Amino acid sequence: MKSLETLALSEEKNSGFFKKFSIKTYHQARRIIRIIFGLTLLLIGLLMIVLPGPATVVIPLALGLLASEFFWAKWVLAKFNRTILSVLEFNSKRKARKKRHK
Repeated sequence: MKSLETLALSEEKNSGFFKKFSIKTYHQARRIIRIIFGLTLLLIGLLMIVLPGPATVVIPLALGLLASEFFWAKWVLAKFNRTILSVLEFNSKRKARKKRHK
């Protein structure tokens, strides 16, 4: 039979292992949930391109969520941001030209 001291030491060693294991499992579970939620949101946003809904809001949100896990999502989000900025700049220049010609 093991002594109480031996049992206490073995339990202390195991608790450290289980604590590390549970932290790792928790982070992996959060990552999987984040990926599933981001992909679902992206799919809904892509459907909103054809169906009624705010696709221009939902797609960047989904890409922002996925960008924390995937490089391709970060790249697409950056390209989307550059495109939106260039469209806004073009529209502001066009409005300025219209005001000058009036």
